[in-house]
Amino acid sequence: MSAQPVHEASHNPKAILESLPEPYRQEFLTQYWQALEDARTPDNYHRVHDVLHMWSLTSLALSDPGYEGALQEVLDGTAATIPIEQAVPGFDQLVTQARARRER
Repeated sequence: MSAQPVHEASHNPKAILESLPEPYRQEFLTQYWQALEDARTPDNYHRVHDVLHMWSLTSLALSDPGYEGALQEVLDGTAATIPIEQAVPGFDQLVTQARARRER
């Protein structure tokens, strides 16, 4: 049996911090430290993972050269968009299933 990594490499806080542009680093650290503090209570153990996941995705987006322009188009209301129901096949069914899981 081979050893499996315990954590995803993309969720490494040092790697995330180093990949972020300077203007975003302090916000990442603030949210990361808060998540560590929140995780001291059993109900909030997942906060660290959630913050690292969100910031790993953010760092990927920010590394795309077209990100800033696309973001500005969204903010200006000029971005080409389609309804999520068209973009994600079976979206309504996925929402119904997710709601049913939450109600259990």
